[in-house]
Amino acid sequence: MTNNYMATTTPARREGLDFIRDIVWKDTESGTYDGRVVTRFPPEPNGYLHIGHAKSIALNFGVAEDFGGVCHLRFDDTNPETEDMEYVEAIMRDIRWLGYDWQNKLFFASDYYEQLYQFAVQLIKDGKAYVDSLSEEEIRAYRGTVTEPGRESPYRNRSVAENLDLFERMRNGEFPDGAHVLRAKGDMAADNMKMRDPLLYRIRHATHYRTGDDWCIYPMYDFAHPLSDAIEGITHSICTLEFENNRAIYDWLGDNLFEEPRPHQYEFARLNLDYTVMSKRKLLQLVDEGHVTGWDDPRMPTIAGLRRRGYTPEGIRLFCQRIGVDKTNSRVQFEVLEDAIRDDLNARAPRVMAVLRPLKVTITNYPAGKVEWLEASFWPRDIDKEGTRQVPLTREVYIERTDFAEEPPADWTRLAPGSEVRLRHAYFIRCDEVVKDPATGEVLELRCSYDPDSLGKPTGARRRRSTAIQWVSVAHVIEAEVRLYDRLFTVTNPDDVEEGKTFKDYLNERSVEILRGCMLEPGLAGAAPESRYQFLRHGYFIVDPDSEPGALVFNRIVELPDSYSNKLAAAQPAPALKEAAASPQAAEPEPVFATGSISDERVRLREENPELARRHDRYIDALGLAPEQADVLTGDLAIADFFEAALAVHDNARSVANWVNNEVLRELKDRTVAELPYTGAQLGELVKLIDDGAITTAAAKSVYAEMSAGGGSPKAIVARLGLDQTVDEAQLAAIVNQVLAALPDKVAEYKDGKVSLLGMFTGQVMKVTGGRANPKTVQAILKQKLDA
Repeated sequence: MTNNYMATTTPARREGLDFIRDIVWKDTESGTYDGRVVTRFPPEPNGYLHIGHAKSIALNFGVAEDFGGVCHLRFDDTNPETEDMEYVEAIMRDIRWLGYDWQNKLFFASDYYEQLYQFAVQLIKDGKAYVDSLSEEEIRAYRGTVTEPGRESPYRNRSVAENLDLFERMRNGEFPDGAHVLRAKGDMAADNMKMRDPLLYRIRHATHYRTGDDWCIYPMYDFAHPLSDAIEGITHSICTLEFENNRAIYDWLGDNLFEEPRPHQYEFARLNLDYTVMSKRKLLQLVDEGHVTGWDDPRMPTIAGLRRRGYTPEGIRLFCQRIGVDKTNSRVQFEVLEDAIRDDLNARAPRVMAVLRPLKVTITNYPAGKVEWLEASFWPRDIDKEGTRQVPLTREVYIERTDFAEEPPADWTRLAPGSEVRLRHAYFIRCDEVVKDPATGEVLELRCSYDPDSLGKPTGARRRRSTAIQWVSVAHVIEAEVRLYDRLFTVTNPDDVEEGKTFKDYLNERSVEILRGCMLEPGLAGAAPESRYQFLRHGYFIVDPDSEPGALVFNRIVELPDSYSNKLAAAQPAPALKEAAASPQAAEPEPVFATGSISDERVRLREENPELARRHDRYIDALGLAPEQADVLTGDLAIADFFEAALAVHDNARSVANWVNNEVLRELKDRTVAELPYTGAQLGELVKLIDDGAITTAAAKSVYAEMSAGGGSPKAIVARLGLDQTVDEAQLAAIVNQVLAALPDKVAEYKDGKVSLLGMFTGQVMKVTGGRANPKTVQAILKQKLDA
C-alpha cells in the first residue's frame, strides 16, 4: 500500500462530530494509520453526477479537509460497455465546480489492471479462488436463496494448476463471453449471499475507452474497488448503505491480501430526495428516450442540470451540511434543498423588475413623451450591500396581469377598478378605466392616473393596505423568454411504483412552462449567461446559455416562498407556450458580471485614469466588445494589461475577454494579477487552442485548472494530459468506417437497440486517433453512420 502522506491535523474537539468523523477521530487519536487520513471519491464514468453524489463528495472531501488529509478522485472504470471519456470530463468538471480539489491525486482503476490480475493469481495459488464454468443462470441457481443455502459448483475443486491455466487463457482471449468466471472461495451457506463464492472476474470482449483491446477479462466492482483502495493507501473507504453487505467481500479480500493497517469500509445513508430518481440507469433512460433535453436539462437532479438551473455550488454544499450524515436511509423533502438555495441566493442575486405576463397600463395624466429616470436599489434593507440603478418611467407601462383583479376579493391589496397601488420605486396610480376586447371580454389595457406628489413619500393611512407592484416602461423594455421549471415527477417517490407502471408514468407533463414576450427592465439588456437575479415577487432566475445578444433566455432557479399572489397566479390560466426547451451546450465560457450592468466604481476609476478610459473606448469601438465586457476589463490597469497580453497571442477579442471575465477574475478574488501562476500570453495560447479546434471547451477547463494550480504552457499540459484533437472530419469519417467494419456483431447489436454501445464505438475511434479527436464530433459521425 502507498503510505506517502503527511500526518493529519486532528480536530481538537470530538463533540458534535457525525459518526463518520467520530470514527476518523478515534483512528487519528489512536494512531491507527500513523495519523494519516486518506479518503476517496470513486465514481464509475457511466453517467453524470447527481445531487446524491454531491453528498458523498462533500463528505469524502470534507473529512479529508477537516483532518488535514487528502481525498483521491478515482474512476472505478471496470465496465467497458458503459463507460466513456465524456463522463470522465463531466465528473471532473462537476467536482471542481462544487469547489473541491483532488490536487494531483487523480487515479483510474484501469491503471491497476495488471496489479489486480496478479492479486487474482495470488488468490488462485493460495487456493482461495477458482475458475468456474457454470453459466450465469446456473450460478444464480446454485447460489440458493435467503432461506436456503447454496450448492458448491462442480468446478470448485479444480486444481491450482488447472485454475491458473484457465485464468491465463481467459486473459489471452481464448474463450467467448460467459464461458468462464473467476470466483472467490467463500461460504455457500453464508447468511450474507454476497459471500457465496462471489465473482471476481468475467470475460468481456469489449473495447475499453482507456485500455482499448488490451484486456478481454475485467474485474468485478467488488474485486477492483477494495484492492484499488489498498493500492492507493486509502484509510477510510466511505460509501453508501447499499454497499453494506459488500463490506464482507471488502474485508475478505483485505484480510487475504494485505496486512493491517489496511483500508476499512464505512457506510452512511444515501440521499433520497423527494420528486427525483437517483439511479444513473433511470436518468440515462430519461436522456436516451427524449423525456428531457440532456444530462444538463434544468429539471434533472444531475450536477450539470442543477448548475444550468441556476443552483450555486455554495447552496448545494449548504444543503449537504444541513441534511447531515446518518446511519439509516430516509427521504429528504425537496423544500430543504430549495431553502438552502434560496438562503444562498438571497445575498447573491440583485433585485430587478420583470413582468412575465404583461398587461398594459396607460397613465393618462402623465405627460406624453416624458421619461423620468428613478433610482432603484438592487438590494433590500436587510442585505448589507450597496448598489442602485436607474429605471425609466413613461406614460405607458406594463404590470403583471395577476396584479389586477376586476372583481377582487375582500383582502385584495393590488390594483382594481377605483383602487390605488404603488408602482415600486415610483408613484401611486389609481385604476380609472378598464379596456376590454369586445368579442372575448379579455382585459386589454388599464387607464390609470398617478399622484405626482407620492414619489418617495411614506404611505398614508388610507394607502397602508396597498402593495407595491413591479412594472416596466413600454418604451424601454427588454423582451425575453422565461422558462419556469417545476419538479420532474408528480409523486414524492417515483421509485415506489404501482403494479404495472414504471417510474416514467409519474413524469410531470407540466415540469417546464415557456413564457415568451416577457418584459424586463432595460438594465438587463447586457445580462451575461449564468448571471443570477431575483425577479421581484417571482423568484430567482439565471441567464441560460441559450441566450444570445438581443434574445435573452432566463431559467427560474427557485420560487420565492408561497404567497397569496403565487397561489392566485397558479389558479389562473397563463397565456404561455409549453414545450421542451432546447439544450445546446455553450461553445465557450460565459462572461460573468456582478449585476449585468456597468459598474459605477469602474466608471469613476476611468474618469480618474485617462489610459483606462482610452482602452475602454478602444475595446468597444475597435475590438467590438460589449460595453459590459469592456467595463470589467478596464476597472484595473493590471487586468487590462493581462487581457492585451493574451490578445497579442490570439486576436479573437471576444473569446479572450470571455475567459478573462469568467475565469481569471474568479482567481483574483483572493490574489492580484501578479500573483497568478500563469501569464496573459499563456491564457491567450489556451483560448487559441480552443478556437482552432485543437481541444474541446471541456478539455480546456481541465487544462485551465492545471494552469491555475501550478502554471505552465497550455500546449505542454494538453500533451501531458493527452487532450489534443487535431484529426479533421474527413480523416475521422474514414476511421469510423474502419472501426465499424471491424465490429459487425457490435454494429448489429446497436441497430437492434443496444445504444449504450455508442460509448464503446467512441472509445475505439478515440484509440485509433490516439485520443486526438473531438469526442462530440466522433459521436456525431458514429450516429450518422449507425442510424443510416
